[in-house]
Amino acid sequence: MSREALRHVAGLLGIATRHVDALGVWHEPDDKTLAQLIAAFGLPNDPQKAAELGIHSAQGAAVAMRVQQGKTYELELRSTGEMTFKPVIAPPPKLLNPALKGQET
Repeated sequence: MSREALRHVAGLLGIATRHVDALGVWHEPDDKTLAQLIAAFGLPNDPQKAAELGIHSAQGAAVAMRVQQGKTYELELRSTGEMTFKPVIAPPPKLLNPALKGQET
């Protein structure tokens, strides 16, 4: 498999294919290391097989949100394979006594 194909599959899995150290020097793992990292996920290192299994690139498509305790969230999977993640905004609670509307307690 070509280096470019290995880098592609690694990217689909979220494996960084290069990094910069504290001194500003860029490093790239060799082909054997990439293949072993891909295998550690239990997935094929072949882009066509990865696509057949439904592995898609997370670059720009990952759903992420900082959640807050006590809130409810909705995760929607669209037919296109895209996902949306949003907080559920509940209507304000109904007053037990409508005559108190606008009065502070």
